[in-house]
Amino acid sequence: MCLEIDREKTKTHGEVVDEWYKFYKIFIVKDNKLLNIFKGGVVDTKEVIADGDIDIKDNEIHGGVIHAHYEFKRARTDHILLSHMIRDVILLPVNVHSDDIVAYGLHSDVCFFKYHFADETVNQLEDMYSIHFKSN
Repeated sequence: MCLEIDREKTKTHGEVVDEWYKFYKIFIVKDNKLLNIFKGGVVDTKEVIADGDIDIKDNEIHGGVIHAHYEFKRARTDHILLSHMIRDVILLPVNVHSDDIVAYGLHSDVCFFKYHFADETVNQLEDMYSIHFKSN
């Protein structure tokens, strides 16, 4: 993952205190489990924390954070493109606290240290899993 930092948007965000944001992240659903699209690991539906050390070179972030989109339209476009290459991709909203945001990118990207799923999203996933089980 590589994110070119939008310094103005990131600087403006630095003034925000104690707010929650909704971002959009792409996952894979396999064997009724939610998987990270890049690393393939199973995703916890309570809280997800980035692993590894943050890696920033020049004006780019290369690792140690979690990536998503802050604009639904851009996230949906990436979701559609990926769905042609990877089976069972799903686009979900994630909740991120303002203190956990590292930087905003130039193409509706955002990087952060951790996120949570809303209870409503977790319930929808459980419903989807039960429907999938019934159809198999």
